[in-house]
Amino acid sequence: MISSFARRIGRLSWALSVWALVACSPPAPAAAPVPPAPTNVDPDPSISNSPPTEDVEACRERILNEGVPAKKSGKPEGSELAQQAETARKSKDGPAERAAYLALMQKAPSSPYVPFAYFEFAELFQAESASDPTKLPLAEEAIKEAIKLHAPANRLYLVATYRLGQIYELEKKKRDAHDAYQHAVEEAGGHDDWDCATPVAEAAQGAVQRMSEAQEEEDENR
Repeated sequence: MISSFARRIGRLSWALSVWALVACSPPAPAAAPVPPAPTNVDPDPSISNSPPTEDVEACRERILNEGVPAKKSGKPEGSELAQQAETARKSKDGPAERAAYLALMQKAPSSPYVPFAYFEFAELFQAESASDPTKLPLAEEAIKEAIKLHAPANRLYLVATYRLGQIYELEKKKRDAHDAYQHAVEEAGGHDDWDCATPVAEAAQGAVQRMSEAQEEEDENR
């Protein structure tokens, strides 16, 4: 059954008129600043995912390019719509991408591509939040939907788990952000065979360290 969030998107006139029905649109707004993935952080030695030089964003891009592998029974449900959305994303056609993903959620709610749709809606909402902060709660809601299907069935699960922490930071929800990053560390560190385990674990580990150090400095200055 399609979630209340997908129905909510379907009901919003601006989601349909601006995202799905407009043939041409102005350039997308600049993305909201995302808390940077830290560098020079000692990685957890128990994590051994490959390729070792791939960061979170590169892994995300690779998964969006690769999609969900076909099975002996054929391509996963919703593959054609997902391909339409990915083609539109690469060509920076926001309305077409949104229309395809919205159709995917409505027509193939059990598809393994549904988490991809929610993830990309979260990305689009987050980008729009740079000029419209009211979009951040929608980004949070969408990314939470993206992690309801667990890995390994959901190839974007770990990236989405990490992204939730970043969205919380943008919303100034420090405790929630810290907890989300810690959860990403635990999930990635305990499952090195999942997609993006190494880059997510390292980035989330560094985010936890960065936030903890910032909190200690803040406490000392009180």
